[in-house]
Parts: sequence; structure tokens; C-alpha cells
Amino acid sequence: MDLDEAIKKAVLAFYTKAGFENYEKTTGKKVRHNKDFFDGYEKDLRKSMKKAAKKNQESEDLQSEGEFDAG
Repeated sequence: MDLDEAIKKAVLAFYTKAGFENYEKTTGKKVRHNKDFFDGYEKDLRKSMKKAAKKNQESEDLQSEGEFDAG
């Protein structure tokens, strides 16, 4: 199981067994951030990770082109 799949399973287990509603009901306190907040945060994080990976790949491509030209 890769890290991505493990995180998805953990989040799903949290939401189905100990969701925000159950926490609020048990503690009597309102949760600061809800599921929508974390879903949006995850989406933004994944976008930034893709951009970083693409930027790294472009850097590696430029470096490898420079190595061939130097020879």
C-alpha cells in the first residue's frame, strides 16, 4: 500500500467512525474546521505538489540537456 492510499483509508475511517458531528456532539464544542475545509486544503496541497514535481522535472531535463551539449 502506498502513502496516498494509506492517507485516503485513514481519512475515510475518520469520517465514517469519528466524524466532526460525533466529536461536536460528544464534546459539546463546535469544531474549528469542517470536512470542506480539509477537502479544499488537500486539493490545494495536491496542486502544489504537482507543480513542484513538474518544476523539478523541467530542471532535471535542462541539466541533462546541458550535459549533452557540454560534451
